[in-house]
Amino acid sequence: MLYDIIKNSTEFSRDFEVDPKLAEGVQSLVLLNKTIDFLNEEVSETKDAIAENDLAEIIDGFGDVAFVALNGIYKTFRFQGESHDQARIKTEEVMKRICEANLGKKQVDGTIKYVNGKVQKPEGWRAPSYADMISA
Repeated sequence: MLYDIIKNSTEFSRDFEVDPKLAEGVQSLVLLNKTIDFLNEEVSETKDAIAENDLAEIIDGFGDVAFVALNGIYKTFRFQGESHDQARIKTEEVMKRICEANLGKKQVDGTIKYVNGKVQKPEGWRAPSYADMISA
């Protein structure tokens, strides 16, 4: 059975963050900046876990970073006026585009080239675009 990570993480964001905080009158930019604070905290905890070679905490840290980042995408769409379901679908689409773009970094012959430890993009590679997903 496939566990729907995006469905469940966006439900958390809706129920624990977006809907209650907006009902309280908290501004959307305040909530997005708080999301950055949460990301920084989780990254810091993950760095500490790496320094301590605590594998369980490393895994937990990276998972928490992913969870918070997904919620940041979701919140951004919600604050553009999208419904919960629309924002969830768009969050899925963003992740799909990111995965496809990253997998598209293989060279034409299927190899992967590195420059200074970073994957070298092949000629003609395009970054994902989100302009069609943003409300005007």
